[in-house]
Amino acid sequence: LALFDAVNGSGERYSKEELNDTARSMGASEMLNITSTADLLSKSLVLTEDLGEVKKKLSVLQSACARLFEKLRGTANFLQTLLEELGAGDRGRELLAEIEALRIDLDHSLATAVDISRDIEAAEESIGNLSAHLQRSLLNCSFGISSVPSSENQQNASALSRAHRAYRRLNADLANEKMKTNEAMELNEKLQAHVTDLEESKQKLIDELDELKKNMVEKENEMISSVKDMEIQLQYKNQQYDEQYEKVHELQHEIKTKESIAAAREAEVKQLRDQMTVKCRELETQVAGLTHTLKTKDESIKKLNIDIEDYKDQLLSRNNELAHYRNEIIELDNKMCQLISAMKENLGIVVEQVDKPIIEEANAEIRALAQLSQIGTDLEEFTKISQYIADLRNRMIKLQQDLDLCERSRDAINTKCRGLSDQNTYLETEYDEAKQKLLTLQQQIQSERESAKMMERDLQRLKSENSYVKENNERLTNMLMNVEAKHEELTSKPNCSSISERQHSERYTLTTGTMTLLSSHDFVELTNKAKTLSSFTKRMYALAAQWSDEDVIDSEISYKSIDLNHLYHTYARILKSLSDGLNELRDKITSDRAKLQSIIPEEQQNSQQTRTESSRSNNDELGTSSFITANGSQNELVSVDMRALFNEADQVVQKLKVISNRPKFLHNAEVLEVLSNMRSLRLQIDWLRKRSQHYEKTKENVAPMEALQLENERLQAVLADAKILLQRAHERLSKLPNSREMCEQILREMNEIGKAMKATTREVRRAGSRSRNTISAKNYK
Repeated sequence: LALFDAVNGSGERYSKEELNDTARSMGASEMLNITSTADLLSKSLVLTEDLGEVKKKLSVLQSACARLFEKLRGTANFLQTLLEELGAGDRGRELLAEIEALRIDLDHSLATAVDISRDIEAAEESIGNLSAHLQRSLLNCSFGISSVPSSENQQNASALSRAHRAYRRLNADLANEKMKTNEAMELNEKLQAHVTDLEESKQKLIDELDELKKNMVEKENEMISSVKDMEIQLQYKNQQYDEQYEKVHELQHEIKTKESIAAAREAEVKQLRDQMTVKCRELETQVAGLTHTLKTKDESIKKLNIDIEDYKDQLLSRNNELAHYRNEIIELDNKMCQLISAMKENLGIVVEQVDKPIIEEANAEIRALAQLSQIGTDLEEFTKISQYIADLRNRMIKLQQDLDLCERSRDAINTKCRGLSDQNTYLETEYDEAKQKLLTLQQQIQSERESAKMMERDLQRLKSENSYVKENNERLTNMLMNVEAKHEELTSKPNCSSISERQHSERYTLTTGTMTLLSSHDFVELTNKAKTLSSFTKRMYALAAQWSDEDVIDSEISYKSIDLNHLYHTYARILKSLSDGLNELRDKITSDRAKLQSIIPEEQQNSQQTRTESSRSNNDELGTSSFITANGSQNELVSVDMRALFNEADQVVQKLKVISNRPKFLHNAEVLEVLSNMRSLRLQIDWLRKRSQHYEKTKENVAPMEALQLENERLQAVLADAKILLQRAHERLSKLPNSREMCEQILREMNEIGKAMKATTREVRRAGSRSRNTISAKNYK
C-alpha cells in the first residue's frame, strides 16, 4: 500500500509534458509500477485469505454460541420443571428470566455477526475485482514492455495515466475495506468477550446444577419425611374434617332450630307490636277523647262554680232578705196581735181606723210568702246542681282511675316490648355468631375440598400417564373369568364326587402356583395385567353398598382418603359381622356335632358295620382337620381354629389399610407378605369349605348346610374384595413417579450438557489454533 501511495503521488506530480520530456526514464518507472502492482496483487490475495478465515471463525463462533445457548436454555427449562416438581420454582424463574434476557443479547450479537459476514463477503467481492484488475493491468504492462518499441512511449504514458486513475480508485476501495476489516475485528473481539461471558455463565450454571443436585438429594430426603408427615397430617385432618363435618351438621341443626325459634319469636313480637300499636292507638284516641271531655267538663265545672258562687251570693242575699222578712213578719204578727186585742176592745172604732194598714200588712204577707216559695224553688235547684256537681266529680275520679290503669298497662307493654327486643337482639347476636362460625367452617371445608381437588387432579394426571397399563390386562381378566366359570361349574354340580374335589384342589393349586410366580421383579407384569380393576372395584363398592343396605351404587371409582376410610370402616363392619357369623357357625357346629354324637349310638344299634366305617372315616378326616379329637377338647380346638382364621383375615385388612395410607413409599416385601397371607387364608377357607361339605355329607340327615355355604360364600367375597383393594393399592403405587428415574434423567441431561460444553470448547480452541497458525504464517511471509 505504501508503494502504491508512492506511485500514485509520483503519477500525480508528472504531467503529460514531463512524461514526453522524460521518455528515457519510462522503462525504469514501468518496471517500478509492475513490481508495485505485483506486490498489491499478492497483498490482495493474502487479504482474501484473511477475510475467509475471519468469516469461518465468525460462522464457527455463531453456531457454537447458538448451540451452547440452546442447550443451556433447554437445561434451564428442564431444571425449572424439576424445581416446580420439587416445590421451589420461584428461584428458577429469576434464572430463566436472566437466560431469556441473555437470549436477546445473543440474538443481537448474532445479527451483528451476520451483518459482518455480509460485509466480509462484499469486501471479498471487491478485493476479487481488485485482484482481477491488477492481474489484467500487470499483464498489459508486461506485454507492453515486451512488445512495444521505445517510439510508442506516448501511448504507454496514456495507458499509465489510466492505470494511475484505476490505482486511485483501488486505493479508496482498499481504505474502505480496511475500515470494514477493523470493524469486523472489533466485532470479533466483542463476540469473543461475549463467548467468555457465556462460558462464565455456563460455569455458573454448572455450579448451580451441582448445588441443585445436592439440594435435590436433600429435597428427596425432606420429601420422604414430609410425605410421611403429610400422611400423618392427612389422617389427622381427615379426623378433624369428620369432626368438623359433624360439628357443622350440629351447628346447622342448631341454626335451623334457632332460626325457627327466632322466626316464631319474631312473629310473636310482630303480633305483640301490632296489638300494642292498636291498643296504643285506641288508648291515644280514648285519652284524646277523655282530655277533650275533661277540658269541656273543666270548662263546664268552672262555669258551674261561677254559677254556684252567684247562687251562693243570691242565696245569702235571699237568706238575708228572708231573715229581714221574718223579722218583719214577726213584727207584723205582733202588730196583728196588738190590733186584734185592740179591736176586741174597741170593735167599731178600731175596725174603721185600722182597715187600711191591715190591707197593707196582708199584701206584705203575700209578698213574703211569694218570696219564700221562690227561695224554696231556688233551694231545690241548688240541691240539684250540687248533686250534678258531685256526679261530675265522681266521673272525673273514675276517668282518672281509668287513665292511670291505661298508663300502667302501657308501661307494662313497653317493658314487655323492651324484654322482647332485648331477647331479639340476643338471638340476633347468637345467630350472627353461629353464622360466622358456619362461614369459617365452610371456608375450612372449602379449603379442604380444594386440597382434595388438587389431590384428585394429581391422581387423574397419574391415571392419564399410566392409562397404557390398562390395555395389557385383558389376558389376566380372561384367565380369571375362565377360572371362575370353571369353579362355578364345579360347585354347581349337585353330586360332588372325589373327581370334582380333586379338580377343585388342582384348580386351587394352579391358582396358587400362578400367584406364587409373582415376585418383586414381576410386579410390572402384574400391573400390565390389571385390566380387571374397574370390575373388581365395582364389585367392592357393590359389596360395601350391599352390607350398608344402599340401593344406589356409584359407577365412579374414588381414591380419596375419605372414601378409603369409609371402605375400611365398611370392611371392619363386615369382619365384625363375619366374626359374629363365625361364632354362630361354631355354635351350630358344636350343636350339630352334639346331635351327631347322640345319633351315633342309634346308628350303632342299627348296623355295626356302617358304624365302624363311618367312625373310621370321621376319625381319619376329622383328626387331620383338628376339628374333632378323642380327648374331649373339641370346643377348644374349633374355637382356636376359627379365631386364628379371623385373626389372619384381620391382619390382611390391617395390611391393606397400611398400604392405602402409605401409597408412595411401599416396599414389595410388604405386598408379597400380604399376598402370601391372602393365599394361606384362601387355602384355609377352601379347606374349611371341603371339610364342611364332607361334614354335611356325614350329617345330611341331621341338619342342612345352607347357612355354612352362605357364610363360606361371604368369606370368599370378602377375600375377593380384599384382593381387589390390594390391587388398587398396588396400582396407585405403580402410578406414582419414581425418584430414581428422575435422578437418572437429570444425570443424562447433565452428561449431554457436559458433552455440548466440551464440543464447544474444542471448536473454539481449534478456531483459535487456526487463527494463530495463519498469523504466524503471515508473519513468516
